[in-house]
Amino acid sequence: MKLLTIILLTLVSLRAEQDGGFLTDDDFDNLSRSDQLTLLPQAPFAALVRGEFMRGEFLGLTGKGVHWKHAGIIESFHLKTENIRFLELNPTLQLPPANFEVRLLSGERLKGSLISLDDSTIQLENPFCGRVSIKLAHLDQIISHAATGPALIDSIGTKEDWTFLKPPAKPEDGILQRLIDQNLARWVVHEGELRCDGLNGVAVAREVPHNPSSIEIQLTITSPDAPPELSIHLFADQLEDWRSGNNLSLLFKKGTVAPKVQQKELRGRMGRPVPIKIAANGRYQIVIRADRTESTIRFELNGEPFAEWKSDVPLKGKGQGIILVSRDKKEVRISDFKVFKANARLTDQYSENEARPTNGATFTLINGDHVSGKLLGFRDGHFHCQTDFAEIPLKPALVSKILFPKKNKPDKLTAKNQVSLLFQNRDLLTATFIDLSASGIKIEHPLFGPKELPVESIRVIDFHKRRDGTTSHPSLRPAKKGGKDKKRGKPNLGAALPMPLPLKEP
Repeated sequence: MKLLTIILLTLVSLRAEQDGGFLTDDDFDNLSRSDQLTLLPQAPFAALVRGEFMRGEFLGLTGKGVHWKHAGIIESFHLKTENIRFLELNPTLQLPPANFEVRLLSGERLKGSLISLDDSTIQLENPFCGRVSIKLAHLDQIISHAATGPALIDSIGTKEDWTFLKPPAKPEDGILQRLIDQNLARWVVHEGELRCDGLNGVAVAREVPHNPSSIEIQLTITSPDAPPELSIHLFADQLEDWRSGNNLSLLFKKGTVAPKVQQKELRGRMGRPVPIKIAANGRYQIVIRADRTESTIRFELNGEPFAEWKSDVPLKGKGQGIILVSRDKKEVRISDFKVFKANARLTDQYSENEARPTNGATFTLINGDHVSGKLLGFRDGHFHCQTDFAEIPLKPALVSKILFPKKNKPDKLTAKNQVSLLFQNRDLLTATFIDLSASGIKIEHPLFGPKELPVESIRVIDFHKRRDGTTSHPSLRPAKKGGKDKKRGKPNLGAALPMPLPLKEP
């Protein structure tokens, strides 16, 4: 039996070297966001205490541990939690939209539907924890996610809704080749999808009603064999030619996505390209939020905040619509296409240095105004704030966030068995680990009490196996303040929370 155990451990270690090698605590600390996208294996995988990565098939949780199937071992086996740094999984649970988010002084965050709010307590209905009640004294801020207005475009529509642009004529191509390209290499609307067989530079455009300065675009791109190859041009003021005029764009090329700003006599990237991993089902669910006046783009992929960029150059022009341009010679299919007017600010950057009230609360509105006073609660569909001059009702759609007085962060939990859970919607909890079962993971939270959470909703389970008892996963570790970013050689003044991502300057 001992010989068999030694052989299995040797096989796992050798396989781990092939799967991505060994990483120490210092290695995990030094991983930047771009590094973790390229160096960490594709989920699901387990990072073991010894430093190995073990890819395989996640079969579920049992009382014995994490049920796992490794490609190099015929039979499945169980990984004990004491041997695991963290698990990164592929959550499958479909989540309802969340209107509100609470961020705790401890750095944890929860989204959900607002049940009630008075001058001392807030109640949220969270999809994982159920109904939770939190004292306002434990909160750093309340964030409103009522950020989008009515849909300006709610589907792919018909071919009459789009303007189909001819592919560029190349001088080296003969007349016959140009005729073939112009007639065959086209975008088409078919069965509720926008499709292109693939030719570099073939474009299709659509006007966005009312010329909004901030928009949110939702779409699904199907590219079975590799990440998509296309560019999406936003706020384009010349729909007949994507090469001229003003626009912000995202270029999907060679497995990366890169932001660009284009104006007359100015064309360049807003930030570095970010690598995209191949989706197992070939479907890429994308949400893009962009602001024309601030030249800001926020990019989400498959439900996960992925990257944010900002240019110092404000985009000119009114921005008539959107242009889609095929790249390379790969087939592209687009479905579930929707465009919304965005009401709230685009990024989720919440600076610790913001002016906070000495008592009561400060409401930050979507137009940048501030209202300070005592938070009375939420009733009749409005927040109510007692200011020095009157009681003011505020609609949630007009509120960006509610800031509470700055307090010292509470002492971290000192129990030995700690676990941090990063959920599919970026919710984050840290609690005492109790046990595993077939239905999920059991925890004891100091504010919510005992909970059993479904594993189908969890993206990362970190068992705090570092030498100092903290988390190992790069997304759960805050950036070091005043530290040096080795890639850029500049001070890294990252926010206290690891997600969402810091803006990438041009």
